Amino acid sequence: MDFFFTSKSEALPTYFCLQYGLVGSTEWGEDFSTWISNHVVAYLNVDVSVSGSRWTVGASPTLAHIIRQTALDVPHPTIAGKTLWDAREDIGPFKDVHLNQTIDAEYLAKYSEEKTKNQASKTNVYPLGSGSDYTIFLQRLGVASVDQGFGFTPTDAPYHYHSIYDSQAWQERYADPGFTRHVSQPSYLSSPRFSNISSPQGCDCQEYGSTSPARS
Repeated sequence: MDFFFTSKSEALPTYFCLQYGLVGSTEWGEDFSTWISNHVVAYLNVDVSVSGSRWTVGASPTLAHIIRQTALDVPHPTIAGKTLWDAREDIGPFKDVHLNQTIDAEYLAKYSEEKTKNQASKTNVYPLGSGSDYTIFLQRLGVASVDQGFGFTPTDAPYHYHSIYDSQAWQERYADPGFTRHVSQPSYLSSPRFSNISSPQGCDCQEYGSTSPARS
């Protein structure tokens, strides 16, 4: 595990062993729990930056409004005149894939259900559950958290997670030619708006009263 400060108000930890029970981040959170509780106001998580075309974001309800404001400030990675927030509606390039009926029906139904549920929410930011490195911060230490990235859609190339095909070549050819989606992630996460989270206007606790239960 590595840990270094990028500025007076930002720290960047990196971990190992996510798939083996969130070992790295959990150990890090336990080792620095007192410091985190005293100094950290928000945790911005990146698990998978790009695995497809559609930008998705989940967070503690207190951060939903600032997430939207920030995403509206960041240009869309591939379409001029649009924003990162608009990328929540993006689809993959293989729009005729349904003609050969290769999309798994169960997956398609679940994808449609999740998208409909998210669109119906007040903030369009789904509440976090668990399953990534934010867990120790959110569920154990009570730190408001964000998790975001570009996920795959039914019309994207299959994402062969943790296989020999989960490679640089796959990213260059299918997921992110030109790496413009990757570039948008640090542009978003380094926004000055996130520096204001610790201010009285930074968090909106009223959102907890109008947000549906978290996904696990």
